[in-house]
Amino acid sequence: MRATSFARVAATVDESDASAAAPARFEGLPDRLSLRTFVARNRWMQLVVTVTIFAVFLPVVIVPYAFSDDYTDLWMAVSGQPTAQFGKNIIDASAITGRPFSGLLLQGFFQAAGKIDNLRFVRLFGVLTIVALALLLHWALVRSRIKSAVAALIAVLVCTLPAFLVYGSWAVLFSAPLAALLAGGASLFAVASVDGPHHLARDRLLGALALMFAALLVYQPAAMFFWVFFVIALAGAAEEPRRSLRLVWTHFGIGGAALALAYLEIKVTVLIMGSATRGASRNHVTHDVAGKARWFFREPLYRSLNLFDLTPTPWFAALVTTVAAGGIVIWLLRRGARPLLYIGVGLILVPLTYLSNLVVVEDWAAYRTQVSLSALIALYACLGALGIWLTLKDWLGPRVSRQALRTTERVALALSVVFVGTSVVIGAKNVTTLFVVPHITEQRLLSSQVAALPEGVPRLVFVQTDWYGGTTNEVVYDEFGLASSVRQWTLEPAVDLILHDEGRLTFDGPRPVVTIYQSGSTEFPKGEPVIDLRRSLAQLR
Repeated sequence: MRATSFARVAATVDESDASAAAPARFEGLPDRLSLRTFVARNRWMQLVVTVTIFAVFLPVVIVPYAFSDDYTDLWMAVSGQPTAQFGKNIIDASAITGRPFSGLLLQGFFQAAGKIDNLRFVRLFGVLTIVALALLLHWALVRSRIKSAVAALIAVLVCTLPAFLVYGSWAVLFSAPLAALLAGGASLFAVASVDGPHHLARDRLLGALALMFAALLVYQPAAMFFWVFFVIALAGAAEEPRRSLRLVWTHFGIGGAALALAYLEIKVTVLIMGSATRGASRNHVTHDVAGKARWFFREPLYRSLNLFDLTPTPWFAALVTTVAAGGIVIWLLRRGARPLLYIGVGLILVPLTYLSNLVVVEDWAAYRTQVSLSALIALYACLGALGIWLTLKDWLGPRVSRQALRTTERVALALSVVFVGTSVVIGAKNVTTLFVVPHITEQRLLSSQVAALPEGVPRLVFVQTDWYGGTTNEVVYDEFGLASSVRQWTLEPAVDLILHDEGRLTFDGPRPVVTIYQSGSTEFPKGEPVIDLRRSLAQLR
């Protein structure tokens, strides 16, 4: 008997869903579903995905605020002036780290925004891109014969993980979801080259390579989302040994070629701009393989195994690992045509989705770098849960009535909705309480102190806030809960931008000299105004 696909059994809903998986090809796409057909059949589910994700990020679109590097980059974009931290302009600062497309987008969008209040429209672009990515994930999952409702739950879970909360809430990262979207498109082109007519294969392979290369030039960690879409495609080919092998070779070929081109691009950029350029040191390749491996397991992988929980615990990581590994392995050994291939590829992809940060010396596992790794882990956990459920369903089938089996299936779906709903609620809470409220509060405090400065003040003192001195008790990396006044390079641009928004400063006119004092300072020069948010922020904690 022919092996039954993991994803095909997961899609046992009704006869209409089965017909959607019939071997009728649409313009060279795999024998699953064309985009037009998918949209026509899943309008309501797409609406649910869109509304759910947009609701999580709604506060970042409504409330006008800036956070940390937003101040510095906005000042550079609108004034055309350099800063000590980022160099002479945004484009050069991004190019030296291999992200020239991100620099171009950042310069263009921030210059168009013009002032702090308009950064919410920049964030809106990022949120809309996250929604588009969720819809693309939904389509890819359904094409791999996963039930539409289950696919929607997976897409929502992935796109409400902490990394996406950072992308949607921090204006400077608005283009990062675009890198993930381009990488997803690259994988879809790769799949189309495998399943489509032979005479179109080369053009689709080149299209996949171009999209993946562009994604890497936007934001490397998010470009690793290519492997997440690869796993989805592979899940739909579990019963097709020849096709699954071709998908593996095609994706690894495109991914390897794009990574090689991106590495070459960085080397050429550093050669042109000079190795002494600020930021060039972030490209240095590590030689401490063992140390980097220990760090990977201790930091990014451990955090990713905790999915949406910002306070990681060993038991939750162990639970996710057991469900993911146990469920997938059991199902593959029972039903998969190439279980060893799938298990091997699945293990390789864990470090591969974090490759851009694994190969460099820098050890900073911020959530924004974990986006593809955490998405892969979440996908593994979902596929593992499906594997456990389908194994249980096979066991229950001959032992209980059809009605009892349907009831059990509804209970399983309800538990899945509760789990994903928990992620959505926690994500919305974290966006509001660790990004929006703290930053708009800090910005209002800062604006009130800047408004009190004498007209034409030549010099002033700005006291840094302690790392844990913001309005929240929870600070995770340099993202969740961190006060903007912690960062030394944000202080002067923040003052200048607020003065400009008040009409008290022009870009080509004189600017006050801002002297930075560390957070523990208690004595300041006499006769100079002092901006100090420490006490006010502490009182609001």
